[in-house]
Amino acid sequence: MKYEDIVYEKEGRIAILTLNRPEVMNAYTRKMVREMADAIDDAANDDQIRGLIVTANGRGFCTGVNNKDTEGERTGVRSIVRHELRLYPAMQRLWEFDKPTICAINGTTAGAGTALAMVCDVRIASDQAKFILVWARRGMVPDNGASYFLVRHLSPSKAYELTYSGDAVDAQEMLRVGLVSKVVPHDDLVSEAKTLAMHLTKGSPIATQLSKQLIRRATMEQDLYMQMELEGNFQRIATKTDDFKEMAKAAREKREPDFKGK
Repeated sequence: MKYEDIVYEKEGRIAILTLNRPEVMNAYTRKMVREMADAIDDAANDDQIRGLIVTANGRGFCTGVNNKDTEGERTGVRSIVRHELRLYPAMQRLWEFDKPTICAINGTTAGAGTALAMVCDVRIASDQAKFILVWARRGMVPDNGASYFLVRHLSPSKAYELTYSGDAVDAQEMLRVGLVSKVVPHDDLVSEAKTLAMHLTKGSPIATQLSKQLIRRATMEQDLYMQMELEGNFQRIATKTDDFKEMAKAAREKREPDFKGK
C-alpha cells in the first residue's frame, strides 16, 4: 500500500508509524485508518520487527475525526457514529499486536486520539503535550475504547473527572496520575522513544509476547488464582524455548544473550 497520511519506517528491530496530517493536527480519516491498519499488520508479520512506535508530525498527536473526510464526505453527527469513521481497524490491530508498542505523544491529543494513545503498552509524552477528553462538552460519550482504557490506566475517580470536565491536562499531570510513564523535552521525544523501544525489546521475543498476554489478562480483572495458573502455563512454554536455553548459556559464559525468537 502507498502511504500518504502516515509515514512508516523501520530502523533495525523497531518499526515507526508516524501520523502525517500536521495541517489538521493529525485528525484521522478513512484513508489514514486504512494506512495505519496496513502498517501495523506489516510490523506484526515481520519477524525482524520486535517493537512498534506510534507518533505524529506537527504540533498535535491526534485530535480525533476530521470535520471533512479527505474522500469528500462531510462528517456530521450521523457520520461520526458510523463504524467507518472510527479508529476501530487500527485500534483492533494495535490491541492484538503481540510485540511491545510505545506511543510517543508529541502534542495535543483529544477524543479518539487519546484512545489511540491508551491502546499502546507504554506512553511517553513531550513536555508540550496536552490531553483533552472532550466528549461530554460535545454532547457525546467516550468512544473508540476510551472508556475501557481510562479506568484501567487511571483511578475511576480521575477517569470520571477528566471525562466529565473535558479540561485540558498537561503532560506532567498525566505523568503524576500514571497515564504516561515519562515526560521528555519536546525535541528529544522521538529519540527517547527509539531508545526506550530498543531497551524494551532486548529480551526474548517469546517471553516478551507471553508477558504481554499475562499483563493484558490481568488488567481485565481475571481471578487471581486463574491468573497464577495461567502464569504457570506460560512459564512452562517460555522455559522450553531456545531463547531460554540461550539465556542460561549466556549467563554461564558471562555475556549478553543473543535471542532469536525461537
